[in-house]
Amino acid sequence: MGTIWGGQSTRVQRFTGNAASQFFAVPNGVSTLWVEGCGGGSGGGGGHTTATGGGGGGGGGGQLMKLRPLAVTPGETLTINVPTGGAGGAAGSNGGSPSGPSGSVLTVTGSVSGLLMSLSAGTPAGRTGVLALGGQGGDGSGERYVPGGAGASGATGTAGTDLDTVADPYGNAGAPGGGGTISTGVAVSGGRGGRNSSISATGSGGTTGAVAGQGAGGGGAAGWPNLGAPGSTGGGNGGGDGVAGGAALSYGAGGGGGGRVKAGGAGGSGYLAIYY
Repeated sequence: MGTIWGGQSTRVQRFTGNAASQFFAVPNGVSTLWVEGCGGGSGGGGGHTTATGGGGGGGGGGQLMKLRPLAVTPGETLTINVPTGGAGGAAGSNGGSPSGPSGSVLTVTGSVSGLLMSLSAGTPAGRTGVLALGGQGGDGSGERYVPGGAGASGATGTAGTDLDTVADPYGNAGAPGGGGTISTGVAVSGGRGGRNSSISATGSGGTTGAVAGQGAGGGGAAGWPNLGAPGSTGGGNGGGDGVAGGAALSYGAGGGGGGRVKAGGAGGSGYLAIYY
């Protein structure tokens, strides 16, 4: 049992990333379900592979959906396809996109009602760092496309754009990841990931030393603010020079970009909760 509004108790069934379709039987007499969740987050890009090179960009976040009603037919079966988070990119490679039975997209389809909803993933994922520049962060997802933060050289990587100022009764687009960076002789940091809510936390960028050629990764975008582990940062933290990017710590968040010669972190799984 769960509580979703006005103290009213209700049943809840939750679904997370899976390579196979999952199913929900609509109870007899039920014509409205309430749902919330998010698409999958993408992986952070790996750092450049040479002795000097930029860090990878952080992964983008999945599209969000706050509690909303779905009209269904009593007794029908819903097919629920929830993607797993994108893999972190190896050194020299871009991060991976979320994957599942419907590709990178979370979908809910009724046996009678047809397609009921879909949530986009944060793609393209974080890009790998190059010889003289940090990698670009993964793009945001959903109805508001926002590119990832740009990679930098000798400066802090560009932060992912925050989307928490946009009012939407049913949720926001997924936020973009932060860009990686490379040092030109001073300590610099990758950009932090973007936020999708004023109460969400995001991955921070990694930091280089004051040595030319060191590279640090960008932070992963924040996921759904209510679904992270207690005290989690949501998006994965970018790796410092020679340090791997951190994995996402909440559903739908992006993985952190890898520091020079290290891999990026994995993105967070998609998530769906059905209340009835």
